[in-house]
Amino acid sequence: MKNLLLISILFINAIIMQSQVVTETRIETSDDILVIQIDGLPNICIRNGNIYKVEVEAEKKNQSHIKTSVKDKKISIISRKFFESSHYIVYITIPNKSIHIKANDVANIYIDKNTTLQIDTISLSANAVANIYLDKIITNTLNCKLNSVANITIKGSANKCNLNFKSVANTKLNEFKIKDTNLLLKDVANFELNTTENNDDFDIKK
Repeated sequence: MKNLLLISILFINAIIMQSQVVTETRIETSDDILVIQIDGLPNICIRNGNIYKVEVEAEKKNQSHIKTSVKDKKISIISRKFFESSHYIVYITIPNKSIHIKANDVANIYIDKNTTLQIDTISLSANAVANIYLDKIITNTLNCKLNSVANITIKGSANKCNLNFKSVANTKLNEFKIKDTNLLLKDVANFELNTTENNDDFDIKK
């Protein structure tokens, strides 16, 4: 009877440990990175920093479902298995350089609430993404190519902005300072632009 009770306690403790939220640092490098590839992830939080870093915050039992790698100046973050979790965030820290983020099948991409993302050039290619919130960004060049995105909000400033939107439901460019802008829109439902900068070159194509 005592052995059965002990086994039950150990089993319960194992379940509790597997359900605990833990943060694992997967990648930490000062090497040059040109591309960050993201596939099949719920939440992506972008931060500023001095090096490139990828941290996964999730229940312990789900940590193994995420695969990360660095090769040929490219960081890959991929979910190999669909799973349900009440808490799952991938934090990506990037320095003030040029980066191309490619996202496919992602629920949310957003900037950390304690971060103003300052970056020289950022290119974002997104397919099948629910929500993108770039609400505190300062960049020289912002390139966005979006397909099948539900909502995107951008706030901050850019010297040059190239936006190519296809099948985007709601777009809000609120309090966004832009000097040179090119927009290519196709199948965009709602588009709001409230820039606080007098544009030297503003071109919209549909």
